[in-house]
Amino acid sequence: MEWFDEYKEDLEVVFAEAARLISSFPDPLQEMGLRYLDKSNSLLGDSNSYVCNLLPFWLQEATGVERSDCRRLGLAGVFMMLHYCLLDDVMDSSEQSGWHKPLALGQLFYIEYERVYRQLFPASTPFWNHYNQYTAEWAEAVSMEREHDFFLNDRVRVGHKASPVKLSAIGAAYLGRTEYLLPVIAAAVEMVLVTLQMSDDAEDWEVDLREGSYNCLLSWIRAMTNRPPGAWLTPDEVRQAITVSDALRGYADIAAENHAQLQRLPVAAPHLLAFHQAIADSLRQEAEYIYEKKNKLLAGGFSFILSSFPS
Repeated sequence: MEWFDEYKEDLEVVFAEAARLISSFPDPLQEMGLRYLDKSNSLLGDSNSYVCNLLPFWLQEATGVERSDCRRLGLAGVFMMLHYCLLDDVMDSSEQSGWHKPLALGQLFYIEYERVYRQLFPASTPFWNHYNQYTAEWAEAVSMEREHDFFLNDRVRVGHKASPVKLSAIGAAYLGRTEYLLPVIAAAVEMVLVTLQMSDDAEDWEVDLREGSYNCLLSWIRAMTNRPPGAWLTPDEVRQAITVSDALRGYADIAAENHAQLQRLPVAAPHLLAFHQAIADSLRQEAEYIYEKKNKLLAGGFSFILSSFPS
């Protein structure tokens, strides 16, 4: 994973600084904050945080941003991810109490990433317009995805649940004085965020089905089976769609189409492309594994039937 290995030293610096800052939090929240930090550390095996941690580094070649600024943007990205992950935990929880400490911690994370951004971008810069826009996109996505079925009707908005991640990319363009790349960089990151959400949803469909959360794969299966948006599915129906009706193959095709679109964008970001290719390939491999296993089982059953006839 060259798109990861090349930046390990940078990540060590970023997470060491994040740990130092969290260690200055009030006593009740220090330990909790450091636990959350470890859970989000790509160096400790959290594959879900690659984009948040590495995006400014992946775009350094395209934007011309200094490595030191990549690290500052990476630090802001770490605290931003922690803040929004805590909000997601609260919104997804069925518990009605016990969230006072996590919410307080989330506010401290918010202060840290906004502090970094204010050091990098004066209040008069257009960066803050993007800041407001991406925060609004996140709020809209988490509150409206069930009603609007974004995966079928407006797929780019699937990635808006992670819209604040785009701030690292936009910030790199401003700091590198390559503002003319803003539209194409935003489009590239949005494409990656959509496919990343698709991958997460393929892994989490059972939990999302049980909890009633929106899920791209379940939306795809409802469309395949001519169910209305939000219609109830049983776990067995989903498994049958995946193992018998090859739902995951069509789903993986969408990820492959996303990659083809990403390749056509005029931005020099080979490691971003490689990361996206890895996500799309993983979906394809899982789909093909299930498809081949099904065919072997069918072939084996047919052979058994033939062998039961007298010769």
